[in-house]
Amino acid sequence: MLTFFLSGSYLSQILTMRVKTLKELSMMLSDMKNLFEYSCPALNDMIIALSQKRSLDNLSFLKDCAIRLKNKEPFPSAWSCALINNRARLKIKSDDFNLLLSFGEDLGTTALEGQISICEMHKKLIDESLNYAQTNAQKYSKLLAPLGLLLGAAAAVMLI
Repeated sequence: MLTFFLSGSYLSQILTMRVKTLKELSMMLSDMKNLFEYSCPALNDMIIALSQKRSLDNLSFLKDCAIRLKNKEPFPSAWSCALINNRARLKIKSDDFNLLLSFGEDLGTTALEGQISICEMHKKLIDESLNYAQTNAQKYSKLLAPLGLLLGAAAAVMLI
């Protein structure tokens, strides 16, 4: 019975973590867009600066990417390797993950206006995922733990 309850709680926590991660990704993309618009730092410097922001601490791939960039690895490779190495910690769906991979492939390939457009487009897509995730979290997270408990009780009754 406890196993079912804990499973429900765990699934609820995953929904909550996805929302939190998507919020941070949206903030990261917004910060990148603003940096491109107002100070236009080199891409490597931008990633290193973002990796040091406390508000983005849950995006562990940024720190990994920054280390790779400091070791002179090219940005597209550093970004994709950092994402792949930190995939399990991100707690996002594969569509969101693939969106981040494509962002890294597109970034640094166009002039300044193109970079800003890439950030805006990917932020819009992440925000759509965020809205969907928030709706799911509100709908299901309070329901999953009690549902797990109920399933556990039903299993116990069936065993008796």
